[in-house]
Amino acid sequence: AHDDNGATRKRPTHSFDVIDYKFYLDIYKCFKIPFPKSFTASLVIKLKVDSLLSSIKLDAGSYSLTVDSVRLAGVSFTHSNNNLNIALNRTYNPGETLDVKIYYRRKEVTDMAFYSLGGAVFTNCEPDGSRNWYPCWDKPNDKATTDLTAKVPSNVRLGSNGRLNDSLVSGDTILYHWVSR
Repeated sequence: AHDDNGATRKRPTHSFDVIDYKFYLDIYKCFKIPFPKSFTASLVIKLKVDSLLSSIKLDAGSYSLTVDSVRLAGVSFTHSNNNLNIALNRTYNPGETLDVKIYYRRKEVTDMAFYSLGGAVFTNCEPDGSRNWYPCWDKPNDKATTDLTAKVPSNVRLGSNGRLNDSLVSGDTILYHWVSR
């Protein structure tokens, strides 16, 4: 393909481009004895369509994650062999954006991606292990912004990528809200 000036234009290498991941993680129990590696979460993925699209395929570790439901533009799903296939509510055209919400749970497993050890919680998912703690397009060259809200005990200090947008203390919990552009 060529643009108006005759230069070669790159064709999309994927049917969509992830723009943003918006997380809500309840990792409160991960900081309490017996320090489980399991948690509940929801995730809204904003994506831009590159070619006609009526479903999306995401990376989601079958060993590590259980997907409970999808919402917004997502109407149904299958999850097997580390793939999360989501049927969309209609066919989207190139250039359109859409949001898919995924409710999921992290299982109590050891997989070298998400750790909960004696009161410390961290991830280690270079270069493509993110699929083991959240559904995503898990390719190192794919760049997206993130918006992460995490529920933790009030005595926990949580660091993340980006900047701390705000934190809300409520009883024995803190909701930390980190934004990365």
